[in-house]
Amino acid sequence: MSESSSHSRGSPGGQHEEIPGKPLETLRSLIVGPTDHRLDGVARALDNPEQRAQDISRVLPRAVTLGASENNRLAVALEPIMENAIRASIKKDRRILVDALFPVMGPAIRKAIASTIQGLIQNFNQLLEHSVSIRGLRWRLEALRTRRPFAEVVLLNTLVYQVEQVFLIHRDSGLLVAHVVAKTAVAQNPDLVSGMLTAIKDFVQDSFGAAQTDTLETFQVGERKIWIEHGAYAMLALVLQGNPPVDLRLMMRDALDEIHLKQSDALASFDGDGEPFEVCRPILDGLLQIQFNRQQQSSYRPWIAAAVALALIGWVIFLQMADAGRWGHFAKRLHAQPGIVVTRMEETDGRRHIYGLKDPYAPDPAALVAPAGLSPESVVFHWEPYQSAHPAFAQRRITTLFDPPATIVLDFDKGLLQASGSAFHPWIEDARRLALMVPWIDHFSDLQVVDIDEHLDRPPTVTLALDGKTLRAGGSASHRWIARARTQTADLPGIEAYDDSRLVDADEQAWDAVTRTIVQSVFYFEAGHNQLAAGQDKHLQAVAGAVRRLAALSRLLNRPLRIDVIGHADNTGNEMFNIAISRKRAQAVADALIASGIDPTVLTVHAAGSGEPAPDVDRATHATNRRVVFKVNPTAN
Repeated sequence: MSESSSHSRGSPGGQHEEIPGKPLETLRSLIVGPTDHRLDGVARALDNPEQRAQDISRVLPRAVTLGASENNRLAVALEPIMENAIRASIKKDRRILVDALFPVMGPAIRKAIASTIQGLIQNFNQLLEHSVSIRGLRWRLEALRTRRPFAEVVLLNTLVYQVEQVFLIHRDSGLLVAHVVAKTAVAQNPDLVSGMLTAIKDFVQDSFGAAQTDTLETFQVGERKIWIEHGAYAMLALVLQGNPPVDLRLMMRDALDEIHLKQSDALASFDGDGEPFEVCRPILDGLLQIQFNRQQQSSYRPWIAAAVALALIGWVIFLQMADAGRWGHFAKRLHAQPGIVVTRMEETDGRRHIYGLKDPYAPDPAALVAPAGLSPESVVFHWEPYQSAHPAFAQRRITTLFDPPATIVLDFDKGLLQASGSAFHPWIEDARRLALMVPWIDHFSDLQVVDIDEHLDRPPTVTLALDGKTLRAGGSASHRWIARARTQTADLPGIEAYDDSRLVDADEQAWDAVTRTIVQSVFYFEAGHNQLAAGQDKHLQAVAGAVRRLAALSRLLNRPLRIDVIGHADNTGNEMFNIAISRKRAQAVADALIASGIDPTVLTVHAAGSGEPAPDVDRATHATNRRVVFKVNPTAN
């Protein structure tokens, strides 16, 4: 079937050949063939992006125009897209948007600046004319007499007329459409004023039987006049002061005609919303006219201008002289600063440049700028480093270079460097070498420096360190050295405290070790005998040597010594026998120690019997209970 339909669509001239033997196929190609052909064309157009883009481009401008004219939904839909596009363009290259807006913003900015400058010039001219002239003095007297502000008196005497406010009022409803007011005028509630004007117009028509075509064109309240111009849908009301020219009425008619021309539909369907009439504000602003008297300039104005010019010139000269005085004072103070040498000063691009040499320890010259009354941005310094011979800076450099401990005082004067105090031997040697290397030190004297290591005769086992002015000792030393060091540190200049809490007394350690050896020594005996068991001779000699060592430490530490020799027995016999034999055993050990050269006054014999058995053994039979032990008492009897 597809082949026949395809063949029929491809027949020229829309004619279809009859398919032999297939009348239904022929009929189908006659009925739906053209439709299939058009559908194939639509499918090809949808599948071709270029063709689809061309079709959309032909209808898109018309669609955008219709969408914008019917409602603002298209603008709302395109708003985020345009915002993102502008933001992306600014991030990519802001110059594109600047170049595009410059033809519009540039003239507007220049016009605004020119208008502002012109207004300033006019205000300045008026200030000169009304302040220093005879007429101005007369007006000031009038202001004092009438208690009115001087500006109001000047306005009353120089003003021809001024339009203070402009009201655009809907004619039928009396509602306020738009309102503008001059900068110098005091505006009341515009809606209230609009309602009052409408009420006055209606009152005049009703009271005097005027026709609807008759209109109220002007009335006066005190010093102010109200001019009214009527149109088809709205009326203009001007609140003015003075005597306006007839041309102002023509300006009102032209402005009202222009508003009706631009906003006739909006005025006809006005419902109280004044937003559509914001476009009319420039027209209304054009009606805020003001005109002053152009009085002939007095003959003395050139003299006044000359006096003002001379005053300005004098003021400029005074400012320059004051600036020169401040600059001279600053330069004098800068030259007096130690460690700063000024070689050149010059002024470039409105800024003063100062060149010279500056010691790193010299005070910052920028700190002198502001106190001298100069702007810190107006002074630029260009310094090259150098070393000044100023004693204070030389002293600071020596302190940094030599890095003395807190116990050393350095004094430098005229090439002589003197050191005093206490220091370790390595620092003294380093200071002597550094003094030979520094060119501006002619001589170095350390005669008043005490060598701590040499003074204390520090042993290798002792470490000494300075913590500020405190000397700290660590390690180990003999009791005699520790005592001597405590006395000798008081003679070290610059040292205020001595701390040896981390220093270990080697003799005290030896005392404890020898004491443990003696106390842990035990001599054993056979049952019923008071003679030492065989094989304990070497042990006896070792104990005798330990007692001699402890006696020597006792004398060194000035500590009295007593050693208790305590005899023990088992409980195989009666207690009297055990006491007796335990005493004999203790005496036998003591005699042996005395025979080895031990001072008998050091030893004291005690008998414990069987009352103090050895711990954790059988009291009755264990040979451990037949023993002699020692107890060291480092105190006198």
